[in-house]
Amino acid sequence: TKEAQVLLAKWGLKENLLFQKFRFDQEFKQINLADFLRDFFNSPDVRGGLGAILGALPSAVKDIKYNMLNTTVTSMDFFDLLQKYDITASNGYIKKAMEEYVQEVQVGDRLRQALIMEESDYYTAFAEKERNEFIFHMFSRICIGGSVCQYEDYATEYLNLTKLLYKDLVSVGKDTESGEIAILSLALEIKSIDGIETYPHKDKLQNFFYLIIDPPSRSVNIFYHKWVDFWQNQIQQYENIQSSL
Repeated sequence: TKEAQVLLAKWGLKENLLFQKFRFDQEFKQINLADFLRDFFNSPDVRGGLGAILGALPSAVKDIKYNMLNTTVTSMDFFDLLQKYDITASNGYIKKAMEEYVQEVQVGDRLRQALIMEESDYYTAFAEKERNEFIFHMFSRICIGGSVCQYEDYATEYLNLTKLLYKDLVSVGKDTESGEIAILSLALEIKSIDGIETYPHKDKLQNFFYLIIDPPSRSVNIFYHKWVDFWQNQIQQYENIQSSL
């Protein structure tokens, strides 16, 4: 939506964020996940569509390192922990804290302390299992933003966009065994492909690469962002404009 685009730009994510969907034509079986990933990243369609990301890879990818994430959350009640642990007020206001930096990310409130400052008491609001949920990853990435980010005073916008993107990236249906509503998609955090990290600047918290497999629709969603120095990028754009005159 237009509103989502405005927010992503405000948070410094829009310019270097990639959403892309691919289709596959064979039945997916999780037991064959490693083979599926190799076939996916070796596909000419994928290499063509993700050229800016995959350009440095060898001609035949053999080894994909990833973290398997949980996709069990079906309600935004998951984030009630923010209020329970006094990170936000009942109206969503994000409670402030003394300003510090974690890996060059400005941390001036309890929300970012809870997300990335391990020594903070608020970090324990989300247990390891909860931190491994794909929706938690999405929320964290949105809250941290890009290299230049205008932070919100209320968590509402972060939560609303997380919900919107989550619904776009995963599919919901009835679990064949329990009959209950469940997420049918698998979410992976890609760490490296044949030992190569797919970011120009490594070790930045703003880098992320998620691959979401949806077996029912036989599709794969890519959710990717790379950290780019804002001012360097502005200078480069200015020089490109000048050279074209």
